[in-house]
Amino acid sequence: MGYSHILDTKDSVLEELKESGGVIALGDKSTPEEIYARFKISKNAFKKVIGGLYKDRLITLSDHEIKIIKS
Repeated sequence: MGYSHILDTKDSVLEELKESGGVIALGDKSTPEEIYARFKISKNAFKKVIGGLYKDRLITLSDHEIKIIKS
């Protein structure tokens, strides 16, 4: 899996956040099965994606939830 796939997935996670009212019930402690069922990616790829979004200050993280930061 290349870095371009991570960038594409970042966009889809952000879009999913916007569509779901700014919150997704997945986080660092979510199971690989939950993550795959929602985004069709591995937990490792998911952690890279949400780590990038967090680093860009677009989301906040908890163990079982991701929230978009309102701008």
